[in-house]
Amino acid sequence: MIPVAPLAMIISVMTSRNRERLILLAILAIGLALRAIYLFELPKSPDFRYPLLDHMYHDYWARLIAFGDTDLPVGAADPLLDSNPYLRPPGYPFFLAGIYKLFGTNPYIPRIIQMLLGLSSAVLVYVLCRKWFCPAVALVAALLMSVNWVFLYYEGKLHAPSLLVFLSILTIYTLGLLTGGLKPTRALYAGLTLGLLASVRPNVLTMCVAAPLWIAWLAWRRKQHRLFLPTVLAFAAGVALVVAPAAIRNYKVTGDFTLISANGGINFFFGNNSLSDGVSAAHPETGAWSCFDYPRIVMDLESRLGKSLTHAEADAHFTALATTFIREWPIEALRLTARKALLFWSPREITSYGDVESERHHSSVLS
Repeated sequence: MIPVAPLAMIISVMTSRNRERLILLAILAIGLALRAIYLFELPKSPDFRYPLLDHMYHDYWARLIAFGDTDLPVGAADPLLDSNPYLRPPGYPFFLAGIYKLFGTNPYIPRIIQMLLGLSSAVLVYVLCRKWFCPAVALVAALLMSVNWVFLYYEGKLHAPSLLVFLSILTIYTLGLLTGGLKPTRALYAGLTLGLLASVRPNVLTMCVAAPLWIAWLAWRRKQHRLFLPTVLAFAAGVALVVAPAAIRNYKVTGDFTLISANGGINFFFGNNSLSDGVSAAHPETGAWSCFDYPRIVMDLESRLGKSLTHAEADAHFTALATTFIREWPIEALRLTARKALLFWSPREITSYGDVESERHHSSVLS
């Protein structure tokens, strides 16, 4: 005969967990309903079928990858994608190209997949928070991920944030596996996910400096000193396996070393110059531009300097302009950094490629 007290305890635990799962399903259902309504709204947006700026660049690049040839958007300059290093990180265009290759170029399909990716991010956040905190925190985190209007907005655009958010959370999850004990296989998974994340946002490679220090701390804490080096090497191998193809391709095409993308210098310059306001991406040095115009910017720079430049040299030129501004005008640079920090933490969504607040205002879901 089964004792009554243990049986009651088991039933109580099962009921609590089932209730938690029902709440999570309800949260995901709310998120799904919001996304379904927003999907019906999206065709009213003028850039739904005819994307603009960075979205147009991603769409054109993805079509070129998927089909080998495609027409340039009307009025856009040839970005010379086949003969230049990757200007933007290639992760999202290849992700979008995979969608086009599998499902065609129907404008609804990438949005639907990105919305499902957004819900997957909510589930992953729930898993993380439940492991490290408690069920209540996990459910609240999943709710915030499911209903936050910013996530919905970017899931409706041909841009990287939905993929970036998912890969960021996945990287934290795989790195977190190492807290259960150092194992090279776990480190390899973490390295692979970080490499995928870097293919979308290259500056996360700074984690390659922090991660070995953290692994060293875990090795000391768990007295697994012998596993430190194999774990770090496996982590580095995972990152390299994903990042190396982009670096090799860039070198093969140009004979010049560009690790992932060539836009680091110009982005750094736009954020750090005497005319920078922390938002816009235009300057007399470059004029108003989009990614399609970067070859023209390099040619203009060559004309002014009176010499030919590799993309690495052009990148170094813009980096030097930014560092010169910071060095010679430190107070202004600090003031600009403070302004950007305030913009980052403000309730308004700041972007240089569209009026997000206006789009939010005209959406019944986002508003």
